[in-house]
Amino acid sequence: MSSVSRLGCIVCAGSTTNRCSSCAKAGIDILFCSSDCQKLVWPVHKTVCGVDKANPFRWPDLKPDEVEEAIRNKGHESFPSATILTVLHRAVGLQPDHFDAYIRSLRDSATFTPIEHYKKQATLSYIRYSAYHRTRDQLLHWSGDPTTSVLRCTAGWAFDLGPEVPHARDGLSGRTPVLHRILVHQTIMHKVFNEPDPRLLTLAKRTFDSLKVVIEEDLQVADLERRQQALDRLEASLSMVGRWTLTALAESSMS
Repeated sequence: MSSVSRLGCIVCAGSTTNRCSSCAKAGIDILFCSSDCQKLVWPVHKTVCGVDKANPFRWPDLKPDEVEEAIRNKGHESFPSATILTVLHRAVGLQPDHFDAYIRSLRDSATFTPIEHYKKQATLSYIRYSAYHRTRDQLLHWSGDPTTSVLRCTAGWAFDLGPEVPHARDGLSGRTPVLHRILVHQTIMHKVFNEPDPRLLTLAKRTFDSLKVVIEEDLQVADLERRQQALDRLEASLSMVGRWTLTALAESSMS
């Protein structure tokens, strides 16, 4: 039995065979046991749902304000001793003096060769990681626009997991199953932070447990130590939000 069917609903882990029909057309099973579970994460899931978006996982285009934010912060060292300019030059050969024009052009480009598509997807991922890294210690990534914040967190955790082995064991494209689960987990974490609720906190714990299984069993990575460090940080993040939620609930009951 695959981890997808064994772990059940991607939100609550309940037993189900109900699939997101649009994602199924793309060749990937994203299970939701009910419309309530699907609605809970739909505002973010819809950005990566369906053909040409779900499998392989495809990063959505940046919003105009995200593009300008990236340009303003291009000199910030968002990576270990490196700026986004340096990282993109190393990763996809983007010349630093072409950065502004290139990321502004991404929304206007309708078709891509395979190489251009890879370059675009890598750029979108790295820019989101860069933004996540700038705010991760300030909790700003929990309080902003849900879709923007969750996509940034997802890019951050994907980067932290380290390089992957080229072919995933389940036959899907690389990190696709993991990225969908990180996205769902971070969507619920964002909701917990902004709406302290024991039920949401329980769902956050369940999505983390399922995510951990998929990362450990289905994602073959080149650096096991780095993967474990990323999992430890994910768990620490969950614990932090859990403590904050319980404190907020206690204060609310006293007022």
